[in-house]
Amino acid sequence: MMKLTIEQFVGMMDSSRAKGMSEGEPFEIDLEAESLYLGSQYIPLESRPANYGGKQWYFICPGCDTKRRVLYGVVGFMACGECQGIYKQTRNRTKTDCGYWWDMALKEIRKLDPNFKPPKGYVDYDDFPKRPKWMRWPDYLKRWRKFHKYMDKAHTLWLRGW
Repeated sequence: MMKLTIEQFVGMMDSSRAKGMSEGEPFEIDLEAESLYLGSQYIPLESRPANYGGKQWYFICPGCDTKRRVLYGVVGFMACGECQGIYKQTRNRTKTDCGYWWDMALKEIRKLDPNFKPPKGYVDYDDFPKRPKWMRWPDYLKRWRKFHKYMDKAHTLWLRGW
């Protein structure tokens, strides 16, 4: 996969036109015409005034016609990360996600036993360890309550389909 940033072309230019090679592909850039030819592909450019003079340059993605600072080449076609399918939505790890609460329950267990590994591969109610000899009962019960609160929240969200 080839990754192009606008700085690779514009930052090193002395004049408004340049020719050269970028990652094995010949390119020709013309800032006056706001165009870039990379191999046989035409990529339009756009600029806007910068705060302290000069111009800020952008590629115009050939796939979706939006301003981009980075384009990716997959199978010889340059486009932005969204068009190429590089940017995928990651798993939502917020308080509305049951996985978040299972991780919080696991943290409570690891406060008592730092080397704990879930025997079934996941945290369950019966995984909570016995009270360590050095721990006072009120502290142990506080951890036990937190663990059960986190597990209840996780199961509630899981059953709702979150």
